[in-house]
Amino acid sequence: MRRASSEWERELFVDGMSPEEVRGALYDVTRTIDHLRISLAAVCQVADSWADQHGQQHRDKVQVARQRISAAVERLKPIAQELQGAFYAFEDVAKDASAGRRAAESRPPLPVSREAREPAGTGPTWSG
Repeated sequence: MRRASSEWERELFVDGMSPEEVRGALYDVTRTIDHLRISLAAVCQVADSWADQHGQQHRDKVQVARQRISAAVERLKPIAQELQGAFYAFEDVAKDASAGRRAAESRPPLPVSREAREPAGTGPTWSG
């Protein structure tokens, strides 16, 4: 986790990040928060069974720790939702920009009339 955190710090503080890099960083952070929430929920389950196997003194301490972990998990939910919203906002911007580039690249050239292609007096002459 420490290694991943330092990698994100390097990535997030680079000037001139592209929209793809911003989306990637937000995606990584959001996934990490989700994994953290899942891991902490698993810790809570294990703590419950572990507390049952030990005496009352340990059970009380584990219960306090479990409550703190549960509270932290609850505080992470809105953070994850906000980051996910930011990710999708950048995703929409990237899609719009990419669609604009593709449309510009895939547009056929505008038809040019014969008169515009041939300077006056150089085109075919029709005599009747």
